[in-house]
Amino acid sequence: MGSDTLYIIAALVIAIVLHELAHGVVARAFGDKTAQAAGRLTLNPLKHVDRMGTIAVPALLAIGQLAAFGGVMFMYGWAKPVPVTPGALRLNGVPHPRQLMAVVAAAGPVANFLLAVLGGLLLYTKLSPIFLTYFIAINLTLGIFNLPRAADGWRAHRGGGFAAGGCEILGAFREIWDFWRIARPFHPARRLGAGGRAFRPVPGRDEPRAALGGEPSAGLDGA
Repeated sequence: MGSDTLYIIAALVIAIVLHELAHGVVARAFGDKTAQAAGRLTLNPLKHVDRMGTIAVPALLAIGQLAAFGGVMFMYGWAKPVPVTPGALRLNGVPHPRQLMAVVAAAGPVANFLLAVLGGLLLYTKLSPIFLTYFIAINLTLGIFNLPRAADGWRAHRGGGFAAGGCEILGAFREIWDFWRIARPFHPARRLGAGGRAFRPVPGRDEPRAALGGEPSAGLDGA
């Protein structure tokens, strides 16, 4: 096995583990302990292994490239989906399953884009440029391919499946915007007005909307 193949495998493992970890960490920040209870808030790759996405698909890609080109030039895969319970996601104690699921779903691609930026910055250090090149390419690919799945947060509360169409990105972004509009008046920086007086939200306009009923558990796919 060549050094390039090892670089590709290492970059892919780091990218997919941190992708899934980002989903779980953000969900935990909003009060959902489902991923934590499942032991998924860890950097241990074995906890995130998916038989299809982490083993079968990368193996088939490697075999196909070795047969066709004599070497592995690229790799793709995904980790086991992180379990999330939309109804457990809360802001200031109030459930917002649609908006917060959109934020949780977007955390994975955002993490990949940030890792790609980090890889680009590290290129200036000339530290293992071959590995960093693969690292950047894999993270950008994962981030772009997972953007449509940001719509999971828009659909999961309705019991729908994972997002399949890129056009639904707009729906997810709309939910994230709704979340920001709701959360902004309650941000600590806005609670104090002129003279140190407490900011009071306007009823019906600034107060968070309560969601009705519980929500089923959902999985955030890693690819």
